[in-house]
Amino acid sequence: MIDIVLLSLDLTKAPAGTVHRLTSNSFDVLYNGNNYSAVGDLLNFEDIENMAELTSIGTTLSLSGIDPAYRIEIDNGGFLNAPIDISIAQLPANTNIVPDGTAAYFHRGTCDTPNTEIDYESGTMSINIGTRSVFGNLDKVPDLCRTSQSSHKARHAGDDFFKYVASIAQEEIWKS
Repeated sequence: MIDIVLLSLDLTKAPAGTVHRLTSNSFDVLYNGNNYSAVGDLLNFEDIENMAELTSIGTTLSLSGIDPAYRIEIDNGGFLNAPIDISIAQLPANTNIVPDGTAAYFHRGTCDTPNTEIDYESGTMSINIGTRSVFGNLDKVPDLCRTSQSSHKARHAGDDFFKYVASIAQEEIWKS
């Protein structure tokens, strides 16, 4: 058995409109009916800190030997907030098929804007992608918790409570 990394980057909202699947293996592998390409190299994964609580920690990964055609996806914001799944799997000897359902998630989340390094002499580039955990959205304030006249009125037509509060606050005179 060989330990490999399976990376799935969903760029369906980008101009190319595809899901890119890469592997750290030296040749392509099949998992759950999908082909994971060995094109380019997964250079590095930043260590993910293990904790006993929910956190919004992400990771950083580096891809090398990438065709500069990916630059179009970066310039068009294709990577920004794109879903990314990183899994660890074991590849049986003498085959390129990972048994279905055996890979374990290492990280799930979304991408930040990638940092690129282009080598014009070799015609390749490296991409460093920072990610946010799927739990990263838990620290955002949902719209239902906001207190403004417009969001309140949208849900409760005819209720002018915040308008009344705002008018009273403007009439208040503070003296020192």
